Amino acid sequence: MSQRKLGWEIAWKPVLMLMVMIYAIVCIPLGWMWFQEKRTIAALPVVSADDGTEHAGQYRLVEGTLSSEPVYWAPRGTGRGGNNYAGAGVLVGLPSGGEALLLAESLSVADFVGAMHDVKNGELKATGKVIDTITDTQVEYYGFNESDFPEPSSDGRVMLLLSYP
Repeated sequence: MSQRKLGWEIAWKPVLMLMVMIYAIVCIPLGWMWFQEKRTIAALPVVSADDGTEHAGQYRLVEGTLSSEPVYWAPRGTGRGGNNYAGAGVLVGLPSGGEALLLAESLSVADFVGAMHDVKNGELKATGKVIDTITDTQVEYYGFNESDFPEPSSDGRVMLLLSYP
């Protein structure tokens, strides 16, 4: 056996196999989790204005056209400058009629900003958890203020917190 082949068999082949195993142990479960998350999101029903009371706590797809500009609230009403927001929200017109008020709490504001950057031709696609009311805690800590948006349409309005199942 040549020196070159012997060096490959003794030194480099085991190192290569170790690297393959390390990447396989990490990447296969991560890839499977990503695939499962995409399947779960794709299987969610699309939100309608009637989902507000009966489906509180359940996840829905939000697909529709923006009906308002995004609103950002500073932490406890105090602005520290930059993009440091405690809450955010936007009004979305639903194709089935009515509208959805999509809200984001503090750690979801970055995802909210990303969703706003992904809006194409006024069409928003996101996921959220249906809520039936804005709590006092959300008003105090995240600054949610439903009066920053127009009055609900006669077709109804559903509120959602931006999140992933």
